[in-house]
Amino acid sequence: MNGNSQEQLHSTIRDELTRREEELIDLHGRIVQIPSVNWGDGSSAHEDRVADIIREYYKDVKVDVEVVESGPGRANLLAVSGQSDRRSMLWMSHADVVPPGDEKAWTHPPFSAARVNGRIHGRGSNDSKMLVAATVFSQACLSRLGLPAGGTLKIAVGADEEVGGELGFGWLLENRAEFLRSDMAICEGGGECLGVFSGNVPTIAVGIGEKGRYEVTFTAHSEGGHACVPWGADNPIRRIMGLLGKIEAWEPELDTRAPVFRSAGRWIGMDKAITTGNVEDAIELMDKRSAMLGSSLRGQSRMTLTPTIINSGEKSNAIPTSASLVCDSRLLPGQGLEDLEKIILQILDGQPDIDHEIRVTTGSSISEFTGETRRLFKSACEHALGREIEITPILCVGATDARFVRETDTPVYGFQLVHPDADPDQLHIHCIDESIEERMLLTCALSLAHLAADYLAIPG
Repeated sequence: MNGNSQEQLHSTIRDELTRREEELIDLHGRIVQIPSVNWGDGSSAHEDRVADIIREYYKDVKVDVEVVESGPGRANLLAVSGQSDRRSMLWMSHADVVPPGDEKAWTHPPFSAARVNGRIHGRGSNDSKMLVAATVFSQACLSRLGLPAGGTLKIAVGADEEVGGELGFGWLLENRAEFLRSDMAICEGGGECLGVFSGNVPTIAVGIGEKGRYEVTFTAHSEGGHACVPWGADNPIRRIMGLLGKIEAWEPELDTRAPVFRSAGRWIGMDKAITTGNVEDAIELMDKRSAMLGSSLRGQSRMTLTPTIINSGEKSNAIPTSASLVCDSRLLPGQGLEDLEKIILQILDGQPDIDHEIRVTTGSSISEFTGETRRLFKSACEHALGREIEITPILCVGATDARFVRETDTPVYGFQLVHPDADPDQLHIHCIDESIEERMLLTCALSLAHLAADYLAIPG
């Protein structure tokens, strides 16, 4: 297809999706209204109710839909359109959400999908039902246009992501790996605007990898005793408190190999490259422009070990026989179990009789990011936004389902485009009053459709 024909195709796609924007908002609202809360008990969430809405929405378009359950109500929806003998692209999202917390504290009920002053309110309105709605809507719109004509477009709306994904993409990896295997996959974990820098050009993040997550449990034991005679007793709580102090004092080794550091310096006017020697100064300068971005850069430049749970004691009048501390640890790509074990032994030096256990929750993963990949995402963003943008690859400091699909040798990129003018501080992801701007839905859907139109037009 020549350049003029391809631009005409992009124009047709933009017109088709834009005229159906209200349809997208309605689909998103109906999905948000499903209280698919994942309590981590293996049986909650009932993603099948979300799948029912999506299957009904697809009924009038040429999309093959299949719903497979990893357990009662734990639905994973798979959808395919286009032809299968050329390139393939997979769009990933998840239907479960975290608990809403105190529902009375919400300005609008958490499962109301209330539309107020240009915003849509509700638990999961962003994470990740915006991506669910945008992918389903975009695939349906492309199908009505007879697209993709040169490849296969696949969607997987998984279960269970909010507690690790074992009943979602983890289950699909074990049972439907051939469906996940694609030439490129798109997931959450990117797409946000990092800032508007030189020349008034927004910089959009594309996630190319993520840190690994490890759970570390420290346990101190003692013989216990009566609380009325504490002198001389070995209180394990005091040892855990001492350990907490050492963890807080630990200074992780800095690492600036993450690709974001190749461009972040010019955003803050640094005239030299960011290195381990100046990265802390660079982050402090970034904090003044964007606290969110400064926090992300910290996460991309070091291992973390964060205390999250303390357990001890059975009765208030008894010195406990044990106390435990659980920590969440995130490792950069290239770091592994041996690196974490070395740090833990350093921290425990001088802390007698404290045992530790490490559980690998997820390993780190990363996908290659080429000049062609950058060009594809830049084109998709510019067609969706109608303005020039820059692309910067980043590491996601959290965890997504991307790690499962990368095991099929599929390159996965975090790309849920957020409009550059949207206020990130109002999204409240995983917090009370989670919401999105209405226009964010169409922006996200357009970027996906334009990306697929370009990528699936290239011979495989």
